[in-house]
Amino acid sequence: MLKTVTKKRASATMRAASMLALVGIPSAAGAEEWRMVIAREDAVVLVDANTVKRTGPLLSFHVLIRWQKPDEDGAIGNVGDATFDCVRKLVKTPGLQDVHPDGSRVLTKDQKITLEKILPNSLGDLIRDRMCSGKWGKDSMNGVPMEVPPDMAVSSTFGLLALGLESEPASGLATGKYWDPESLDLQLDAYAVPAEKRDAVRKVLAGQTKPAPPPPAPIVPLASAVATGLVGAYRHSEHEMGAEILLRADGTFRYGLTVGSLDETATGRWLGRYWAANVVNSRSFR
Repeated sequence: MLKTVTKKRASATMRAASMLALVGIPSAAGAEEWRMVIAREDAVVLVDANTVKRTGPLLSFHVLIRWQKPDEDGAIGNVGDATFDCVRKLVKTPGLQDVHPDGSRVLTKDQKITLEKILPNSLGDLIRDRMCSGKWGKDSMNGVPMEVPPDMAVSSTFGLLALGLESEPASGLATGKYWDPESLDLQLDAYAVPAEKRDAVRKVLAGQTKPAPPPPAPIVPLASAVATGLVGAYRHSEHEMGAEILLRADGTFRYGLTVGSLDETATGRWLGRYWAANVVNSRSFR
């Protein structure tokens, strides 16, 4: 974590992203809330918000760093506990481990047993600045919360950064889960992603976007239903009560009733006889 990292323009290395997806991100005991605090082309930093503790000028937390490319020792990241002195710009990382593509972890040669000076303009310096200037409390949390597993968020972040997206839209989009392509498009609009990059962004985020549901089957009108003149929606409402029944031209219906805290619905088929709609079968839900 204390290595001096030179910021370089990353190429679109899907091989490195694939390695990230294969290695599960370890978590501290009881950790449940990973947050992305730094997203750069060469490194992504996650912090477990549940482990953040401040004691005077000291700020400690469980941290995980992923490199865009393996380092000289073949490690693709670091994981462990870190303590920063926010005032004196010191750090210690006892027990910091290198994470390798096969999931193995070994103590890194860069671990700091006691508080030591942080190298200016290093990744450690950026982490200190981001963490010490942020708010960490019950009602206020720094970083970007994740709706998807951390390894997926990291892989997607590198993929989006390689497309030329800035840090904020890359981390914001990569950490989200999308219920359909339309909800993703809304976020692309919110982050003002250029039109020429949107197909590539959708491809990167395909694994966390649910496909669009199939279109509903077309309604085939039944002459007998149409002939009744009853096809349509019927609604009634009064104090604390609302009801609706929809008679479709294909001979099916949908019914709903709300009375106070009671809600019930039903679907089924109907027949028109003597200017009245008769339910022939239905399925009720409460």
